[in-house]
Amino acid sequence: MPDTAAPMTVVRPGEGREGSLGSIGVVFKLFGRDTGGQLSVVEHPFPVGALVPPHVHTREDELSIVTEGEIGFRSEEREVVLGAGGYVVKPRNELHTMWNAGKVPARIIEIIQPAGFEGFFWELADHLEAGPVGRLRARPAGSRAGRDGRRRRRARAPDERSGRTCLRSLPPRSDRAVPPRGGRRAPRRSPRTPPAG
Repeated sequence: MPDTAAPMTVVRPGEGREGSLGSIGVVFKLFGRDTGGQLSVVEHPFPVGALVPPHVHTREDELSIVTEGEIGFRSEEREVVLGAGGYVVKPRNELHTMWNAGKVPARIIEIIQPAGFEGFFWELADHLEAGPVGRLRARPAGSRAGRDGRRRRRARAPDERSGRTCLRSLPPRSDRAVPPRGGRRAPRRSPRTPPAG
């Protein structure tokens, strides 16, 4: 039987690529290639007021360890605020969210099992670091039109009620204003305008 153990990997304090995921940061520590695909480890700095919108993972379980400040966690109907040294497991298939619940920046270590989701974080950080490209740079702030003139949802927006900045998930593909291949899109009605007839 071949040995499938990953070689010893050392990550010193302060090492790891840092990036932005929109409302929170990410520092990459261990990748699936470092652990034989068993898990990955990232750190998430949370500025004051940061909120990760509710979401579900269907493949991964997450173990979060608070290292600085206070982080609020909600998974389904359970909610807790933990300070430094607190642990919480967010199981797959449960709707969950987290936020900085304090008045100072906070930080968690996130252990993701199995590995793989760190690749999404890496690509998102690359995308946000690159910023808009081409004609998109010339559009006024708040413009939602894409290169082809179609209306797009914002990837990042402040929550008007709390003032927190958060990532907003895109709707399922069927809800997007993209015409079917070879077809024409029906004219969009304003939500305030009742249908004719």
